[in-house]
This record gives sequence, structure tokens and C-alpha cells, in this order.
Amino acid sequence: MMTKFITAIFVCSLHFVGSASVVSADENSPNGFSPRIIEIIEKAKSDCHSIDEGILTVLEEAITKVDLSGDGKPDEVLSHAQLECSTKPYLISTGGSLWSFVIEDHVESFEAKAWALQPRPFEDFPIPVLLLFVHGTHCDHTGVDPCVLAVIWHDSVGQFLVGKAFETIKD
Repeated sequence: MMTKFITAIFVCSLHFVGSASVVSADENSPNGFSPRIIEIIEKAKSDCHSIDEGILTVLEEAITKVDLSGDGKPDEVLSHAQLECSTKPYLISTGGSLWSFVIEDHVESFEAKAWALQPRPFEDFPIPVLLLFVHGTHCDHTGVDPCVLAVIWHDSVGQFLVGKAFETIKD
């Protein structure tokens, strides 16, 4: 009972922060975002509402626009940790939180502590490299050990490539 009361106060305070820093998913869909981002947010809204009629709040920092594919057009990154449900707190695990990377109609999600984009790390190859700071088990270590996963977008197959992904692509 006390936890629900404290959560209600917290959510109430979020709504009074102001429209500059909080966007409610109950309002009109966010302007300028792709249908895929809106689809993910609407699913989160529905999932949240199914838990004791919760209300989803999309924090301003939830969506970042950046060129992930290297085609000069902005793509989108959604931080699921910035989608707050009034009746269910988002738990961040030792592997971080869920991030959805959207390029046109393609959505790929990774669990990571943080991410960074290197727009052109190789002078002769104009391919952006997405770096994900992930759980140590990706590097055959424990969760507290640092580990980075490098990911690139492969335009001709329309997917992200991780590690030795070229060997797994089938025609």
C-alpha cells in the first residue's frame, strides 16, 4: 500500500515537471517520429495500462535521432528505461536496459548499459560503428567486467551485423 502511494506521488510529480521535459503517451503521438517508434511506444502504453490501468510517461530523453546507417538521414534510438509506467517501475539489470535502434522499418533491440556512435571510425570506409557497453558475459567474463559490442548496419541486407554476422547471412 505504501509503495503504491509513493509511486503515485512520484508519477504525479512527473506530470507537474512541465511539458518541456515530460511527454505523456496519452497525448497525441510524438511529432516527427517514425511509425515504428510510435508503434513501440503504443505497445508499451498498452502493456502499462494492462497493469492496474497504469499510465505511461515518455520522458524527453527517451528518443534520440542519429544517423546509424550512414546514409545521411536521421534514424532513431529509443531508451526503454525512459518509458515510465505509473504502476510498474522499470528495473535496470546488471546488463543495463533495453534500447531499440530504428532504421526505416527495421527495429533491432539490445540490452546495454550505454551506447555510443562512431560516425566514421575508418577513414577509407564510411561505415558508422555502434558501440554497446554490454554485460561482461558477452566477453566470457562476469557482469561487472567491462565489455563492448561493435555493431554495424549492412544496408544491402537491411540488418545490423554483430561479430561474424557476414558468415551467417543467407541468400
